[in-house]
Amino acid sequence: MHQHTLHARTIVRYLQKRGAWVARIRGTWGQRRGLPDILACWQGRLIAIEVKTGSGRLTPAQKREHEALRTAGAVVLVGNAEQVLSELEHLTHEPQLRLL
Repeated sequence: MHQHTLHARTIVRYLQKRGAWVARIRGTWGQRRGLPDILACWQGRLIAIEVKTGSGRLTPAQKREHEALRTAGAVVLVGNAEQVLSELEHLTHEPQLRLL
């Protein structure tokens, strides 16, 4: 199995075990370029995750989408499973904005 897939599955399982809504985005023909690999809603946050292994780099389309997501208020994470899980652990300790 491809390393990218293994890392993505690890992240998805981590989030699902913690009660997150999670969707894998698989690039298909006709789909907008640059969408993140994983979208999740967890602890009141929209989280966009781009899985990168080895020397993988963001494409210009990915950079544009990530900036748009951040501008809209999403948390955007990029990295392998270990890096992303570490960042997710930090998110659990940050205060959240609650709208009434």
